Amino acid sequence: MRQLNIPPIVLFTPRRSPAKFAADCEATLDAVDKNPNFPNAGTAVTTARTALAAYNKAIDDVNHKVPDATTVRDDLKLPLKKAMTQVVFQVQLAVDQQPTQAASIAASAKMRLRKVPVRNQEPLSVADGPLSGEVALTAKAIPGARTYYWEYSSNGKDWLRAPDTAQSHTIISGLTVGQTYYFRVHALTRKGPTDPTQIKSLVVR
Repeated sequence: MRQLNIPPIVLFTPRRSPAKFAADCEATLDAVDKNPNFPNAGTAVTTARTALAAYNKAIDDVNHKVPDATTVRDDLKLPLKKAMTQVVFQVQLAVDQQPTQAASIAASAKMRLRKVPVRNQEPLSVADGPLSGEVALTAKAIPGARTYYWEYSSNGKDWLRAPDTAQSHTIISGLTVGQTYYFRVHALTRKGPTDPTQIKSLVVR
């Protein structure tokens, strides 16, 4: 089998405590904002800053012992994580476009890379995504593929569609931590749709 070079996956790995999580988000947003590597990241950064402002206010309320502030803070973490996922996506796009500069591009956004091993690639590989509740999927590139159709399931029987992509990799977010999910992918080529790959599973972290 032929060995393939797969673009590395961008990872944003903030610290877990609320204050440190917020600080890491802010540092990354400052790094991405107006960075020439990410000319189309403005909307994602603005949305994430709005979510971060609400999260920081909730942290301040907790520190001042405002009733129910801890619950509010915890509830606001998910929209912030989702907003940061869109920022990560902008960085991933830049890495995909310039894979030889991947390390420096990711570093300029205060992020890091997880390289996919260069070896005989499986039809579909699954791994932890950039944030909790996310899974990164990488398919073996199919010659002539125009669109990749990604599917996931919580029981291996009832399948949901994730957004289609033109690239042979994607990130599925909003998954339940601790739940086992099943994944498969097929593609549309000039000759028509391919068969789905063998199903792969992963416990979401």
